[in-house]
Amino acid sequence: MSDEFVTNVRTEPNGDRSGERDLFDPERLRLSQNFVDLVGVRKILTTVRVSKPHRQMFVRVHPDPKYRLDTLVLELKEERETYLVDLALGSELPGELVAVTLFTAITRQNDVFLWPARLPDPDGRQNRWSESARQAAKLAMSQWVRMAANMSLGAYEISVATGDLPEPQWPEKNFQELLQIAFYDRFIRQEDERENYLSRLLKDSSEPVVVTDDEHRLLAANLAALTLFGISQKNLNNFSIDAFLRHDQVHCFEREGPPFMQGPERLGECQIRPLNGKPKVVAFSFQANFLLVAKFRDAASIQ
Repeated sequence: MSDEFVTNVRTEPNGDRSGERDLFDPERLRLSQNFVDLVGVRKILTTVRVSKPHRQMFVRVHPDPKYRLDTLVLELKEERETYLVDLALGSELPGELVAVTLFTAITRQNDVFLWPARLPDPDGRQNRWSESARQAAKLAMSQWVRMAANMSLGAYEISVATGDLPEPQWPEKNFQELLQIAFYDRFIRQEDERENYLSRLLKDSSEPVVVTDDEHRLLAANLAALTLFGISQKNLNNFSIDAFLRHDQVHCFEREGPPFMQGPERLGECQIRPLNGKPKVVAFSFQANFLLVAKFRDAASIQ
């Protein structure tokens, strides 16, 4: 709107303003039902929740097998959060992970979500809750379905819409993109679990714990290790573990290819020569740059 137009409106208070009143007619300014089409708005998918369908919502499941995945998840009941888990962690978190099928589903409002439905046990057993949920997901591939818990039945009660409902409008994104949106900050990698395990050890272990690089330089150590070596946290990185070993024992801590904290565990004994104090013979466990030491006995007589 130009300044000239504003000035003309304000300086003609006694003139005929019927034309101006038409400009402010509410019916002329009221948005129509298709106002989204008028302004050219396009919905961007930024959130994909992971949960079973709400009991009052009719949903559909994508019929294409490319839009579902059998995998492992970690379910935190209290937080109501589901985490996708690196399959390599299956043997490291026994009893904590759940095998599910992640179905791509959608509501009548075109809200896309991932529906985790439990898979049968390795021996084929399945409780009635899981069985009825998978039945509902299968029906939802061709019909609008609603699923609600029936406690007296001990299973989900499945309802199918009888009206002539339109087909769902599936998003253009592929299944990998949906997974990335849903789990971008809820994916537990093998590396994450090892880092968490290492952090707990460094913080809580009463035994010396050390992390080195490929040249044996000290990268991290807990208080027990610093005490054993006779060094401080401040000058930790100035030393390699070789400085505290006999020359013929350095080979015990050579890394032979596997990634950090992977590969075979190497057990043995060696002599630690601290900067101050008496030498000690210690038992150790070494696994690709990760060293756990158990103080064994004084070695004052060993030169």
